[in-house]
Amino acid sequence: MRSNLFVLGVAFALGACGGGNTGYAPASSPMSRGEQPMARNSAPSGEATPYPISPSAGDAPQGAQSSTPYPSERRGLGTEWGEGRYSRTFETQFERASQSPLSVLSLNYDDRRGVDRFIGYRSDARQTANYAIRGGWLSVSITHPNGQLYDAIESGGRLIVIGQSGDAYQIVIRNHSPRRVEAVATVDGIDVINGKDGELSNRGYIVDAYGTAQIDGFRKSEREVATFRFGAVHDSYAVRTGRGRDVGVIGVAFFAERGSSWNDQYLRDSANPFPADSRFAPPP
Repeated sequence: MRSNLFVLGVAFALGACGGGNTGYAPASSPMSRGEQPMARNSAPSGEATPYPISPSAGDAPQGAQSSTPYPSERRGLGTEWGEGRYSRTFETQFERASQSPLSVLSLNYDDRRGVDRFIGYRSDARQTANYAIRGGWLSVSITHPNGQLYDAIESGGRLIVIGQSGDAYQIVIRNHSPRRVEAVATVDGIDVINGKDGELSNRGYIVDAYGTAQIDGFRKSEREVATFRFGAVHDSYAVRTGRGRDVGVIGVAFFAERGSSWNDQYLRDSANPFPADSRFAPPP
């Protein structure tokens, strides 16, 4: 699918694709510090999911009243609609190689008490910070505004970031490959760009080859985002817009660019010398 892509200029962003502040930016344009490409967007299970199956809720206004069935006493953290932060956008182009993502990363988050409750007596819990996927070609981390990593635990097949109420955070995506990728991100099941329910068909930010994307908040306009800030569940953007079901999860889905040979490279890198347990070679 060919589409227009926004290029995002986030304050203190670490990497991006340049090419001017209007119109389309050619793929060969030089990188500019503080600019990051973004694509325009043309049954709940037992756990929170970053890409809910429910229909889109439309653009959610700030401060809307909640219709969530969950009580305000629900424990743990959610993500609030924080203060405004300058973040400039402009357009470029990107065509997905497939509507199926290369990878989808799901990160849970909670306060220390909630994480301790989850871990319990699990013997497999270990501390982690960066979440590498696709054989290390791509990675995601959750950081403080000063770049310091939030502590996190990996246990029971889940990655859980340990936050603290009142603290701001950023989603930092690093592309260690020589190919651009598109990253569609959600927080509490809500798309960080359009404020609608997260769907893989939504368009995302473009992370240039060997580049870094820093996502600071929910997009309010072409020039501003609302900072991600940990807070009480009942104060979260999701609950305040009537969508509290998926509070506590951050998702990033990655898409390859058409003609980038991303899949070919990954298949080669992950080739298995013993793909089957067969005694003899079958005829072709």
